[in-house]
Amino acid sequence: MLISQDEESGKIVLDSLNYLTDTHPKFWKGKIEIFIDIVCKIAMEKKIKSTIRSSALELVYSLTKKIPAVLRKSNNFLNIFIPLLFQLLLEIDNENNIQNWEKMIDEDESDREEMFYIVKSGIERLSIDLGGKFFMETTVKYIQKFLQSQNWIEIHAGFFVLACMAEGCSKVFNSHLLELMNFISTGLVNAHPRVRYAALVAFCALLKETAPKPQKEYTNNILTGLATLMSEKESSLKVKAQACKVLVEFLRGLLVENKDQDEKCSILQPYSEQLIQLLSSLFEESLKLSYPPLQEASLNNLSVLANILEKDFSPYYDKIMPGLKKLYYSLIPQTSEQKILKSHCIETISYLFSSVSEEASKYMSDLKEIAEAFAKDLSSLPEE
Repeated sequence: MLISQDEESGKIVLDSLNYLTDTHPKFWKGKIEIFIDIVCKIAMEKKIKSTIRSSALELVYSLTKKIPAVLRKSNNFLNIFIPLLFQLLLEIDNENNIQNWEKMIDEDESDREEMFYIVKSGIERLSIDLGGKFFMETTVKYIQKFLQSQNWIEIHAGFFVLACMAEGCSKVFNSHLLELMNFISTGLVNAHPRVRYAALVAFCALLKETAPKPQKEYTNNILTGLATLMSEKESSLKVKAQACKVLVEFLRGLLVENKDQDEKCSILQPYSEQLIQLLSSLFEESLKLSYPPLQEASLNNLSVLANILEKDFSPYYDKIMPGLKKLYYSLIPQTSEQKILKSHCIETISYLFSSVSEEASKYMSDLKEIAEAFAKDLSSLPEE
């Protein structure tokens, strides 16, 4: 292929075609099958740089947004392009190096050049632009094939597809909630940590898009499964942090409806003590290991729990406040991630104070100490 021989010129041509596609999408109407065929040949060529392959895919993404009806009827789109996306999801980084994967944080993904990361965002866009029902009907056979595979990389890809299409397919997901929950549950107990992680990512997206239905109907199953992945039985720190993120989404789902406070508390009450003990242990572990993703996820959970339980959260004040103060004093917010983490720490402290507002003797010395620290930090902020 000529593009592989002169990639710089090829990139210029593709960028020009992208502009043409964006401004005059109907230009391709009578040439759609040839157009898709050329895009696929470029995208599947591993010798070509990922930036060029990505530009080729972008042609189809842009066209789908402009003239989705044409793409829905295209044989090459349905039978070549969609299957190709699933194959490109198998091009992942650190395939045989779990240690390197563990060190990668989610924020790094935007800078990755592997096709896996490039295709993920494309699937999300396609599911929205083509319509959830159509996209689910078109991709379900590929998803099922991957999730039933013995190859962990294919299972991993299948779960990420579910996560990426959750927003666009939210109505379909709601009507097939139990089936999707069963698929995800198999991933949560998979032997490979990256599959467990991928299943949790899909779970998080599912809970977000279908709340509060799963929170009300599958409370015990969800919380029991997450507790296992957040406990010492789970060897992967990254999986633990992701399980915490799923719990945050579960808890936020209880706030979707303006329920009576007693009703929200009654749903959580049987699990609150175990959850808070587990989160306290994870928070302490995150401080000891200086692992920001787990710190942030633990803090988010504690904040939401304190918000829901209100006064019922007060018995855990003495266990949680020392760690919060330690984190607050140790954080020097230089990066955006550190600033977000410190703001979450402040938020959690405020909820904790609120839970013991009727017990002045318990919180007064801490309140004075924290207020002085806040005042000191505010005085040191640069004027804008």
